[in-house]
Amino acid sequence: MYHKYAPITWAMGFLEAPLPAIEQTLVHWRRGLGEHFRISRVAEPMPDVLHRLEPLGAPRRELWVSTGSSWVLFMDSYSDGTMSADCRMAYLSGTMHCRGLSISCIQHTLQGKGKSATGAYGAVRFYLYGPRPRPGEILNNERSISAMHDAGTGWRFDALGEVQPFEEVEQYKAKRVQERFTPEMLLRYCAALGIRLYEPSFYRPEGFVFEDLDCADGNLSLAEARAKLRIGDDDCGCP
Repeated sequence: MYHKYAPITWAMGFLEAPLPAIEQTLVHWRRGLGEHFRISRVAEPMPDVLHRLEPLGAPRRELWVSTGSSWVLFMDSYSDGTMSADCRMAYLSGTMHCRGLSISCIQHTLQGKGKSATGAYGAVRFYLYGPRPRPGEILNNERSISAMHDAGTGWRFDALGEVQPFEEVEQYKAKRVQERFTPEMLLRYCAALGIRLYEPSFYRPEGFVFEDLDCADGNLSLAEARAKLRIGDDDCGCP
């Protein structure tokens, strides 16, 4: 079901903190930056609530939704499988002294080269942030694992930080880069943290949309964004 909502579902963030505390921290942070914004409550179930992010194409709206666990979901209105969850989860987990997670499962739809290229670069990414930096580190990056297509070098695999108990490290030796960290592994890693990534019942009809009024709005419907990125109705949404 969730592939029908790509590229919205190509990238997600999770913060292990109560929803009201996240909202309070966001308001304090963004007011300190001088931003103008508004907050709207949402009560739609998954996946209907995802339409609250349209129109797509610019980072104007952020969606925060409670789950059936200690984690809260983050998504935004970028139209290309954004990785903006990285900076949000890294900053907020460090500020609120909790764990954060940024994940991506982006289908490789790129066709053509140079300025004429269309589609998206594929990636499967798992970035875990701790409540504070590890000893000897400045940033709170706990663990990062990725198999992604780099514009200059093609597919590459990276794994940095402290290995987690649930990791399938033997798979990282696979000859084919895309097989070293797969969408199925991403699902299992999330499940090990208590996140049932693509189960609608995991998400509660409770949350809010944070809208940055200083940011230009997008101009793409979900259907238009899918056409632009060459996402077919039968595509799984991952490489």
